[in-house]
Amino acid sequence: MVMLRKIKTHSAKVASALKPAMPLFLSLFMALLFIQLFSPMSFSMGAIQVEARASVQLQGETVFAVPPFGEVKASTHWTPLRITLSLSGLDLPKLEQAVTTAQDREDFVQNISAEWPRQVWTFTLWLLFLATLGGLFAHFLIRAFSHNYNHDHAHDHEGRDIASAHVSRLQTGKLRWRPVISCILAGFLGSAVLIATTAATYNRKAFERPRYVGVLQAAPWIINFIDRGLDHIDEVGRKLEVISRNLTTVFESMDGVDSVSAGNVDLRVLHVSDLHNNPAGLDFVLEVAENFGADLIIDTGDMTDYGTALEASLSERLAKLEIPYLFVPGNHDSEEVVRYLRRLRPVTVLDGKEVRI
Repeated sequence: MVMLRKIKTHSAKVASALKPAMPLFLSLFMALLFIQLFSPMSFSMGAIQVEARASVQLQGETVFAVPPFGEVKASTHWTPLRITLSLSGLDLPKLEQAVTTAQDREDFVQNISAEWPRQVWTFTLWLLFLATLGGLFAHFLIRAFSHNYNHDHAHDHEGRDIASAHVSRLQTGKLRWRPVISCILAGFLGSAVLIATTAATYNRKAFERPRYVGVLQAAPWIINFIDRGLDHIDEVGRKLEVISRNLTTVFESMDGVDSVSAGNVDLRVLHVSDLHNNPAGLDFVLEVAENFGADLIIDTGDMTDYGTALEASLSERLAKLEIPYLFVPGNHDSEEVVRYLRRLRPVTVLDGKEVRI
């Protein structure tokens, strides 16, 4: 009995010591809960629409989500905060205009780089605002609980006069600003420390060792492609042009290939397939057709991956061809792609009917 009494006494002392700090803990909890529930915020950067959200979890990480293809994530910071950036939309006409030339692509990347810090600050201020609201909400919870507890406690001890006085004092509507400010500051400062620590420990190089979820597990090259930049396509195209010119020399110098070189032939046909949105590959096709003097080109499909108008626009360079381009749609080429190709003068789309070249 003595031991039990000591334990109860010790517990009462601990509870009494922690009681002043309980409103602060509740304020911090409500601040994080508000961030967890209401943090999603959408913003635009040129042709790209992004949704940003923050949530509390054991391991700190940054996640780039590309619905419905999956996620790319990395452990970028120490704090228990998950930062998720989801691609929520694309303005295809604007994006098509932004990546037409190498200079356009460079300007597009520079504009996003300039816009990104401003959006980060906007999202940070939004999180701090939510934390402030969470702290304020915690104060009203404490106030409502204290009202009910004191009212019931007074009735249990038959202190009707005390209860009546207490209730009348609460009904005057007077708000003590010191507890309000304490709760708001607890939520705000606690969240500010969390965000500041996240920024201080953030390591962008963590994406050199990313983790993939969903379809993106089969495409780890995407990070390397972004790092090297879209301008690398131009370099690949120049190298392919050199290869094409050298191939002509090789074939002309080989014995037994008169049918391929500049000998007498009735018809030279260049067969291509599965370009899959490769602008450098399309330039290579045009270069080979010119160097070998092709009379026509037959493309047996899959010029695109997803059949969008943006992908179809990459075939615009076919308009400068001086020879017929026969196209047989593949399973990746949508009706929209076919309609786009029909508008190009050299292109003839084969759809099961006889055509005359």
